[in-house]
Amino acid sequence: GLGPTGTAIREERYDLCSDTTQEPRMAPWREIITQHHARSVAAFPLKTNGRTVGALTLIHTEAYAFDEEAISLLEQLTGDLSFAIGVGGQARQLRLQRTALEAAANGIVITDPDGVISWVNAAFTKLTGYTVQEAVGKKPSVLKSGKHDAQFYQQLWSTIAGGQVWRGEMINRRKDGSLYTEEMTIT
Repeated sequence: GLGPTGTAIREERYDLCSDTTQEPRMAPWREIITQHHARSVAAFPLKTNGRTVGALTLIHTEAYAFDEEAISLLEQLTGDLSFAIGVGGQARQLRLQRTALEAAANGIVITDPDGVISWVNAAFTKLTGYTVQEAVGKKPSVLKSGKHDAQFYQQLWSTIAGGQVWRGEMINRRKDGSLYTEEMTIT
């Protein structure tokens, strides 16, 4: 942890060893450094979401190989790599969340701000009889059973529009016309 890589990670800044044969902190690696003819080492922290997750370490066979221009370019490169790592992590997280939503036993509907359905899971299609293609682009009112009065829906929408969570029981209508009672949470 005392070499350029460990220092870059720990101190969250680039670290440079311009001549590995002269710098005392490189002593633990002297044998391997000599075998690989490494004379310069530069390490740059890779950061995502405000924390260091690793380092990009470069080794050169010439002493004093990393000048100001090279360091500037390598800092830009590590910024780009850090961004790519962050995006990859976000994509992985989104895939995990999507898998969880798709596998949920309860029907899940996602709408846009205007209440138009943009996504449903398999449990929704099984419960309602509507395919994904039939549901997306419609409003949830396609399930309306006629068993609730205007005041019921007014209170529901008032709660949601106020940024609150609505919980309750609702009687809905499947595609085949049959009714079902659903314990529902709308956020």
